[in-house]
Amino acid sequence: MRFDQPHDRVIFQRDLGAATPPSANAAVWSYLCSQADAKLRQLVQTSVSERVRDAIDSRMAEGVSLAGLHIASIARGLGIGERTLRRELAAQGSSFRALVDEARRQRARTALTRGVALSEAASFAGFADASAFSHACRRWFGKPPSALSNGDESALVRDTARVDASRSRGTSTR
Repeated sequence: MRFDQPHDRVIFQRDLGAATPPSANAAVWSYLCSQADAKLRQLVQTSVSERVRDAIDSRMAEGVSLAGLHIASIARGLGIGERTLRRELAAQGSSFRALVDEARRQRARTALTRGVALSEAASFAGFADASAFSHACRRWFGKPPSALSNGDESALVRDTARVDASRSRGTSTR
């Protein structure tokens, strides 16, 4: 130790930071890492749209039905008012309805690439019946779910890009 120096510092050997302490607990380490990662994701998330999308995904994963998925409850969970949330989403060029639709589309893509039964895929994506799910798949991917449920994710990506391109040109995909 040196006193009256122009700078304060502590110097450790470089390999000391990578060393595992003898009393290390793998379960505690795993828990702490997951908590740190979750906090980091919260800090990194800058847009309200991302926070709302994450909240919608969480609610749907918990089994909340589409009827139970309200902007008011999402706003409350984020600690902001419903009108403020609507304004901030609009300022980012989005809406609650569009984010819910995006979450359902992603869940449909996940279910279809896993090759689950049509009724299960519909339920997973938040649809009450297979007919409404089929219409949504045609809108999102340009094909019915039966044509997409072969587990080929590249077809979903390719079809999504084709449908999005035709929408921007104002043409039909049928």
